[in-house]
Amino acid sequence: MKEATAINVQLHVEHFKQELSREVMAMTEEVGRLHREKQAVENQISDLFAFYSKHKQPDMPLQTIKSNTGVPPRHMQDKPRASIPRSHQRLVPYPHQN
Repeated sequence: MKEATAINVQLHVEHFKQELSREVMAMTEEVGRLHREKQAVENQISDLFAFYSKHKQPDMPLQTIKSNTGVPPRHMQDKPRASIPRSHQRLVPYPHQN
């Protein structure tokens, strides 16, 4: 009985090793495929940047938005300022010239 159990356990271990080897091989192939896809995407991005820099005009922005023609870009709009009383504002030191 002890021998039969040892053989049965050994068969399960061998079966598990085979299954694990198959899984590892499949994952290794998938990682290789993903690596190749990543390189292809990086090359496409590089080509697009090269194309853009070759064809861009000097003063032309990267993207134009026509739907908001009357509205200035967000970074150019006036930002609300905190209303700090003048007495609480910190003075900036003036450099002394010797």
